[in-house]
Amino acid sequence: PQENIPDEVFASGVLGRCIGIDPVDGKIYSPCDGEITMVADTKHAIGITSAAGKEILIHAGIDTVKLKGEGFKCEVIPGQKIKKGDLILTEDVGLIREKGYSPIVIMVY
Repeated sequence: PQENIPDEVFASGVLGRCIGIDPVDGKIYSPCDGEITMVADTKHAIGITSAAGKEILIHAGIDTVKLKGEGFKCEVIPGQKIKKGDLILTEDVGLIREKGYSPIVIMVY
């Protein structure tokens, strides 16, 4: 639940309603059909506009921006059309934990 996300910005709802998902294998899939609107230079965050016009943010990890892309492999580019279930991002859960960060994936919707 949103209130259990270990980051005050997300837990408080400042960025909108969200959920946190503790990843098992680090593979992150699109929650909907849509278009990729943004990929962070650090590869830890992806923006999606759903086919219904809803803006969605997928944010992998807590404070993982500090890794500057290490441990992340982005599978999409801005402007790319995607379908629900498409692989969009992979995070190295072990590396992220080893570096002292939480790999929790947050979806802001």
